[in-house]
Amino acid sequence: MSDENKIFRLDILRTKIDAVDERIIALLGERAALSVKVGEAKKEFSLPVFRPERESALLERITEFNARSLPKHTPSGVEITPLPKEHLISIYKEILSSSRALQEDLSIAYLGPEGTFSHIAALDYLGESLNYISRVNLTEVFEAVEREICHYGVVPFENSAYGTVIQSLDMFLRHNVHIHAEWENRITLSLMSKEAELYDIKAVYSHRQPLGQAAKWLTENTPGAKQISLESTSQAAVKALNEAGAAVVGHYSLASRYNLNVLARDIEDVADNRTRFFLVSAKPPIDMGADKSSLVFAVSNKPGGLKGVIEIFYEKGVNISKLESRPMQGGAWNYIFFMDVECCILDKEFTGILKLLSDYCLMLRVLGVYRSYKKE
Repeated sequence: MSDENKIFRLDILRTKIDAVDERIIALLGERAALSVKVGEAKKEFSLPVFRPERESALLERITEFNARSLPKHTPSGVEITPLPKEHLISIYKEILSSSRALQEDLSIAYLGPEGTFSHIAALDYLGESLNYISRVNLTEVFEAVEREICHYGVVPFENSAYGTVIQSLDMFLRHNVHIHAEWENRITLSLMSKEAELYDIKAVYSHRQPLGQAAKWLTENTPGAKQISLESTSQAAVKALNEAGAAVVGHYSLASRYNLNVLARDIEDVADNRTRFFLVSAKPPIDMGADKSSLVFAVSNKPGGLKGVIEIFYEKGVNISKLESRPMQGGAWNYIFFMDVECCILDKEFTGILKLLSDYCLMLRVLGVYRSYKKE
């Protein structure tokens, strides 16, 4: 085939793609119009715009259709190629994000500024179309949600390598917010600086979690460099930008955002390093199809105090997937416990458990019920 014929064939294919794009845009517009009507109906029934369980079910349905039921050809005989699952989910997350924004101007508080792991996790989970509000620290995130300045907040809660984010746990004890969803984000860490070589690094800045997650690598590759924790990785990036010999540990996107050199990638000490995030709101969740619950409670400081709570769940066949204690403010050597259980504790099936817990515990609060995250 001559070059001229090849170019002609390419032009024909591009023309066909243009026609498909126009049909896609028209269908997206049709979907947007329906989404606006759904938003109006939600307002009539005082339903929240964002329903994590509904969107999760939608993503499962479209990926199942893509894998199992997608026809091989269009009615006119044109070949159809299924998209890879991760591509389809990424596209639809943005479609859903746009739909939410059309229904209501949803605001999302996160630990900022832009480029932090919380910001990246929020974008990955909720899409680009919402109104993201940066907060200086986690206290401000919880306050913005509790006072309903923002509709939702994105909160880092637990890292697979470094454990619970203690500040987040403490904030749940101080603020009346509710968990609506959980998800995990893969955490990849890079070392970035204005300097060009590792041996020029004299101080490494980051949030304490990334510093802990890369502690072994930093000790081996930046010996003698001070490790200094700050409120966020973005604050650390500013230090790396303005201070001679300084570097930041964080997401590689900070390099382009702050004009830094990437000195090393994938420096986390544990492979498949993940952080669990919560989506929180001032309003309680309404998903009775949830399969996971988070609680905080206090029991008498006496032998068998905690054992009694564990036995309540054991006797009902409910698995406890997380249990952690924190000192109770104002009570020396008394503790409050955070617990994840694998059931919807608000479902009528578990009314008996709640009653037993209420009678047994000195304090009990259901932080939220939600769908457990399923790793793709």
